[in-house]
Amino acid sequence: MSEERKPLPLGEKLKNFANFSWDLLNYINENGVDSLMVSDKVYTERYKICEGCEHFLKRRQECLECGCSVPQKARVILDSCPVGKWSAHKESWADQLEKISEELDKKKETN
Repeated sequence: MSEERKPLPLGEKLKNFANFSWDLLNYINENGVDSLMVSDKVYTERYKICEGCEHFLKRRQECLECGCSVPQKARVILDSCPVGKWSAHKESWADQLEKISEELDKKKETN
């Protein structure tokens, strides 16, 4: 009979999270911020929503609600509209995070 496993202590969980965060930041540094951007299709959908919004300042391509540059804001996977017209693209983030995790695991195996 195997012993019942106890959950990791909070300190160990935080250490693991810190290590993963460090690896993720290094991955982004090595592979560029494009690894955190949505597809062109999602970008276009978001941008079109913003273009039709009463908070969109066309001449500056800026959101009057949050002050962000819409072309940049609409590209980021984890960003969302401040008035709820579009949200973070969690599906893309989950797919990208899985890809990054696999690449980080492979990198650790070779080191």
